[in-house]
Amino acid sequence: MSVVAASATMVPLASPDPTAQTAPAAADATTPRLFSAPSRELGSGYASSPDAIVQATGDAEGLHILSARESDGFSVYEIARLNRKELSDVGPWTGYVCTTGSGNCAAAVYAPSAWSNEPGAYENGAFAAVIRLSDGKVTEVPDRVQLAYYTPGCGTGDEVAFTSSSATDRSAGSTTVISVEAATGSVSSRRTVNGYLTHVTPTQKGTVGVLGGNLVDLTGNGKKLSARKLAAVPGPMFALTASKNGTVDVGTVDGQSSVISRFDGKDFTELGRAPKGNVKLLPVADGDAVVGDVKGIDTSKAPGLTKHMVDDHVVGISRQGHLVTNSVFSEQMKGITTAIGSPSNEGVGLLTVKATALKTGSKATTLVDSDRERPKPNSSPSMDPAAFAAEGPDDTDPLTCGEGGPESQCLSGSGAAVHGRIAEREIPCIVKRNDPKRQALQPSANMVEWAVDQAVHGELTVSRPADWHDTGLGAYTPQGLFPKPSLTGGGEIPAQVMPGVLAQESNFKQASWHSVNGDSGNVTKSDWYGNANGIHDYPSRAGADCGYGIAQVTTGRSEKDTQQLDTLRAGAVTTDYAANIAAGLSILAEKWNQLKGAGHEHQQRQRGLHRELVHGAVGLQLRCLHLRLRRPGLLQQPDQAAIPGRPAAVPALQL
Repeated sequence: MSVVAASATMVPLASPDPTAQTAPAAADATTPRLFSAPSRELGSGYASSPDAIVQATGDAEGLHILSARESDGFSVYEIARLNRKELSDVGPWTGYVCTTGSGNCAAAVYAPSAWSNEPGAYENGAFAAVIRLSDGKVTEVPDRVQLAYYTPGCGTGDEVAFTSSSATDRSAGSTTVISVEAATGSVSSRRTVNGYLTHVTPTQKGTVGVLGGNLVDLTGNGKKLSARKLAAVPGPMFALTASKNGTVDVGTVDGQSSVISRFDGKDFTELGRAPKGNVKLLPVADGDAVVGDVKGIDTSKAPGLTKHMVDDHVVGISRQGHLVTNSVFSEQMKGITTAIGSPSNEGVGLLTVKATALKTGSKATTLVDSDRERPKPNSSPSMDPAAFAAEGPDDTDPLTCGEGGPESQCLSGSGAAVHGRIAEREIPCIVKRNDPKRQALQPSANMVEWAVDQAVHGELTVSRPADWHDTGLGAYTPQGLFPKPSLTGGGEIPAQVMPGVLAQESNFKQASWHSVNGDSGNVTKSDWYGNANGIHDYPSRAGADCGYGIAQVTTGRSEKDTQQLDTLRAGAVTTDYAANIAAGLSILAEKWNQLKGAGHEHQQRQRGLHRELVHGAVGLQLRCLHLRLRRPGLLQQPDQAAIPGRPAAVPALQL
């Protein structure tokens, strides 16, 4: 699902600054026009129109920022591309973009799509940048921010609000609002408020946001924010936009209806309803627009809010409201989101744009080659360490890299103790990454279910011949290496429990998520280098997680272990999902038997766990499979204390 998000992250941007000294490159004869007969399809006056639209979509090359102006017949070209050169192999990128109220700049957040499955990454790990629309210059914001549809927040001026949250599964934490002057890219303030703050948007009367279900006014000095309640938001939100005279419009959901309401400084007034999901609330010049099935929405008493009837999917609208985009996506994504296209890098950088001219109803589609059609050099942001130096009187260069020094020094090596510590950075896991003889086969969900069903009955004895899948290993059977365990006190491990564990541990992935079912790749490991999968920390031998494959088998997989798996077993656990499942089943039984043998004082606790295993097995599987669908790619261990009814003293199943 995160890959789908990468091809659906489109928010409109503004027309270029008419007063800027450097004019944007004009579209030439090779730049694909959406409308080949603009005077007929766009209407009279198109050539002098200041209208423009900017959209974004992601693929393996990065987050592509596309621009088009009505005066050029909405000729589409890439104005900027956001990515990280040191993260070139992470797969598709995703992100969000908005325009400043002046129309001079764009602001964007972006990250690898896979990071949307990691709470720490999507709450405070995405990258941020501002883009000058006159020439496409990218200025990196030195903070790491939220990857969420409501950030960045662009309002009526040139101020942009990014947010970063410390929320966890157990706490709402606090939210830091990073205010950036888009014209310069400099951070003007970083201020924190307690709680989970969303939809931070500058307006003509100050900055607002949503906190605890309430629209709040945000003020503060120094490093703290205060949130004054303005009014209760009338339902679950899907959009918030700033409009004229400091008013705010919101889109909420009520049953099967999407509701548009306006806050006029005193309270919310409902403006009308549409079938749920059939309207979008989007920013435009000097206000906002509601687009879609707008028959039931009355904007006559809402200055600044316009409405446009569109009988199609809408992802964005142009600055003056002359054009809506119906879809913007990379051809690379079609192999995943539709039945046609390629699941590989074929089509990367080829971007399809579909749009509708609102004046005439004309529809158009064009294909943009993001490399050939770019009318200027690649504008990927620099990764020089200086780009991460914090700005502003209240800011300090953050300590990182495990060195206790400023981040800019750690990244460059100047002033940081980086020499003579090689041994501390050597990874202890006994099977190394990128070994061509230790590439793991990626199973399908049906293959996993089959293996589990066989394993719980001791029948996972499928023959793996010598040099199976070019591994160079000797012949074996999965449960010949890891026999079916016996449970102390009798009984069997329910077949429904093991898939739930595997879903939580790895999302059924024996190999890296880059590998499709039936293909091979590096084995799934949650943290190869002991640096929490980060880019600002050195590898740490002490922190490396040597959990391998679908069951995240850790026992005997590190050079630090007193007893290590032999070459055959270590290789089988790495490359063969069935052997990995057999090993995981053995560990699960071992934990049960340890608890069983703990003594009389644990009998009550043990009986409770037994009831959970036997009577709650189906419920546990459904819960974990729900997590698999909702947040694919989870690699962390289950949070035992968070499972209702589980005794806090029961040891976690550390696979």
